[in-house]
Amino acid sequence: MNVEKKIREFLSESFQTSDSQLSVTTNLVESGIVDSSGILELIDFLEQEFAIVISDEDITADCFDTIETIECYVKEKQQES
Repeated sequence: MNVEKKIREFLSESFQTSDSQLSVTTNLVESGIVDSSGILELIDFLEQEFAIVISDEDITADCFDTIETIECYVKEKQQES
């Protein structure tokens, strides 16, 4: 299963969001899908699912605002390992 699909499934299951609401460019916070505590849940999921470590400095809108930016971030972190 690819990174995007795993992220999409997590968001759908954890935040009761339909797949039709989740384009790769949907802003997850601005659209109300994920709130600040949801970001923490998402980070925990990403660290466990993809065996990466996310530093506090990396927790920015640039990295976590859309499925697309999350996927890019995860792939970059996996390459660092």
